[in-house]
Amino acid sequence: GETVSTIMSRLYQKANKRRGIAAIGIVMLDEFDKLAIPESDRRNGNALRLGVQRSLLTLLGSSHYDFPETAENWTRAERKTLPMNGITFVMGGAFAGIEHFTEKEENPTGVGFQASPRPTTHDLFPPLSESLLEKTEVFVQYGLIPELFSRINHILRFQPLDRSTLGQILDDNILPAYAKQFESER
Repeated sequence: GETVSTIMSRLYQKANKRRGIAAIGIVMLDEFDKLAIPESDRRNGNALRLGVQRSLLTLLGSSHYDFPETAENWTRAERKTLPMNGITFVMGGAFAGIEHFTEKEENPTGVGFQASPRPTTHDLFPPLSESLLEKTEVFVQYGLIPELFSRINHILRFQPLDRSTLGQILDDNILPAYAKQFESER
C-alpha cells in the first residue's frame, strides 16, 4: 500500500539520516515475484502491478533519486536526493510456477502422433537449469516487464529445504512458540 519512493525513505531512515551511509546501502525487495502480471490479467492489463514495475524501473534506472525524507506523510515531507550507483538491490521471491514457462524449451514435445509425452514431476520446487534462469524471456513470460528485468545483473537459485530441515525448523522454532502461547491460555 506504499509507494516505491518509501523504499528509499526507509533506507535513509535506517542509515540514521546519513546520506553517505544510505548511498551504499542494501535494499531487499522480498516477494518480488508478486509483481508479475498473471497471464489472465495481461489482456486487460493489471494497472497496479504494472505501475509498481514501472516505478521500480525508474528507481533502478536513475543515477540520482529524489524521495521524501520520511515514509509517513510522504506527500508533505522534505525531499532528499541519493546517488543510486552504490546501492545494491536484492529481489527475492519463490517464482512459483515458473517451470511451466521453461518446460517448453527444456522438453520439446513435437506435434501430433509423433509427439513425445511431457515428463511430469511432483516436486514442490522442480529443478531448473541455470542456463534457463539466465534467459530474460522466461521471466517476461512469467509477467515481468522486460525493461525492469534487464536491470537485474545476477540470478541465483537457492536449493529448496529438504523434509528433515523443514521438520527441524518446525520443531525448534514454530512449535515452541505455539506451546508458549498456549501455556498462557491456561
